Amino acid sequence: MGRARALEADGRVDIAIEHLRALLAGESDDSDAALLLELARLTDDAGEALALADEALDNTRDGRLRARAHVMRGDYLYAAGLYGQAVVEYAAAAGHDAPADATLRRAAGLLALGDIAGAIKVYDAAASGDDDEITAWASIGRGRARLAGGDAVEAALELERVADELTGRPIRACALAAAADALIAHGDLAHARELLLLLSDEFPNTFEATLALDRVKTLDRRMIELSEPATETAGDDSTGSTSAGTPPSDLAAPGREGE
Repeated sequence: MGRARALEADGRVDIAIEHLRALLAGESDDSDAALLLELARLTDDAGEALALADEALDNTRDGRLRARAHVMRGDYLYAAGLYGQAVVEYAAAAGHDAPADATLRRAAGLLALGDIAGAIKVYDAAASGDDDEITAWASIGRGRARLAGGDAVEAALELERVADELTGRPIRACALAAAADALIAHGDLAHARELLLLLSDEFPNTFEATLALDRVKTLDRRMIELSEPATETAGDDSTGSTSAGTPPSDLAAPGREGE
């Protein structure tokens, strides 16, 4: 598979795929399963990728390869919006020698299904492991799950705490952005703006910084709109009364515009 990886790195993916097809032997063994999974990773045909992953599962009892096949199937099913089926695949991967982030994928699938409690439980399990990177992503995911469940205050507190713990690490940018999301949902636009500016200062010239600055502009416009006094409109001339204008509901109750 080394040659296939070299061809892929050189931008010749089609040739890499042809090379892998040529390597596949008629008699199935674990090496064939590895080739099938590599071919499934490279093909841009989702149906073929799922079929290749199925064939790999049929051809090996190797736990590491079976875990890869289940995760691959889960990724394609998740991308297709079939979150329940994806969760089943990620759970199956966990029964083998699954990649470290398979648990995070399972939690994301549960969150997409709306199973907030289930997602938080899986994120808790992932955060308790020994892998610092997985723990960090699980902590951010747990905060986002709390936000999805409607607990913006708790989510903001947790995500800011996580961001503080991640000082000096690239993943801190994601924690700051997630904390800003929670603050916006809570209606604390000024503090959210502070975090987004902090993100752009700490991670200049990054995609995350560009998004943060765009959101700051949106928040600035929104804060100006919210600070404008209600416009008085003339009432009935016969009584001489006036009535205060009512701000639009989307301004009266800040949502999550500009995300």
